[in-house]
Amino acid sequence: MLALQYSPNWKQFFAWGAFAGAWISFVILPMSALLDIVQLMKWNHIYGFLVSYGGAIFARGAFYLIKQVQQKAVEDYDSPMQSTLM
Repeated sequence: MLALQYSPNWKQFFAWGAFAGAWISFVILPMSALLDIVQLMKWNHIYGFLVSYGGAIFARGAFYLIKQVQQKAVEDYDSPMQSTLM
């Protein structure tokens, strides 16, 4: 979420998303398994990286799609009101 919030463009987001995905899948997940918080059965850490990185890219794409639809709706809503006032 921090990468989503503080990355002004897709290029930086891909880099920070890869870093965050690697941190989660290669550090946090093994620590959690070591502390018996989660039990990994037939799980490869690469899978965790791909899932977290793919999820982050999907979330950013969905966010910008919703933002674009919202801006279009606001523009369409404002246009008829301005034409009737003039």
